[in-house]
Amino acid sequence: MKKVFTALFLGLLLFSACSDEWKHRITEESSVARGFTIDILRQRGNYEIFLKAIEKCEYSDLFNGKGLSTAFVPDDDAFKTWLTAHGYTSIDDMPVEDLKILIGVHVVRYSYSIDSFLDFQPDNDAEHQLPGICYKHRTIAQKPIFERFNPITEEMVKVCPREKYLPVFNTNMFASMNITDPESNYKYFYPNSKWYGNDNRIYPANAGVLEVSIPTDNGYLYLIDQVIEPQRTLYEVMEDSTLHYS
Repeated sequence: MKKVFTALFLGLLLFSACSDEWKHRITEESSVARGFTIDILRQRGNYEIFLKAIEKCEYSDLFNGKGLSTAFVPDDDAFKTWLTAHGYTSIDDMPVEDLKILIGVHVVRYSYSIDSFLDFQPDNDAEHQLPGICYKHRTIAQKPIFERFNPITEEMVKVCPREKYLPVFNTNMFASMNITDPESNYKYFYPNSKWYGNDNRIYPANAGVLEVSIPTDNGYLYLIDQVIEPQRTLYEVMEDSTLHYS
């Protein structure tokens, strides 16, 4: 079974088959004023690090309602654990561009309830009809344009990175693939993550969801148990000098 999931996971790294162009997601109508995502986080408390990071990254407009989004947010305790593990005392120690990527992978474009995540079907995509098979979602994380030397033309060329995608694994995906032991398959890739059950659960990368589908005036909010680790591209991995690619 692990071989099947491994192939699926590698597909995440190499391709963008499940395009996240489902643009018609809107929040449910309600006469009750909920507030924007940033307001709800302030009301909840214990999310000060994430709120401060939003300001440093200049993402405040999005969280204040300029656009639909789905946010996966770790609390202060989870963020402190991540900072300590990565050698930081606070987010002020992080380069702003790195912080933008870190926070950006926690924010999916458009608005998704738990039911939407459990059976995401991109528009005009008849190939993927099994529940949960399409699990990659476009985030707001995007590295700035940079230059690389082309040894063939002997010229500097500009490289425009694409926005990063977040794998939001779901229990329907495992069932559709006939994987009978989803927990061990998931923990094969994320051994330090928690498993919260086999039915109607989602797992955004390495994080577990503690509270789902909190409606806001500009999308949905999900509270998670740890910081989501941004994934490197294939090129970034091969450029890692410690891995000794020629």
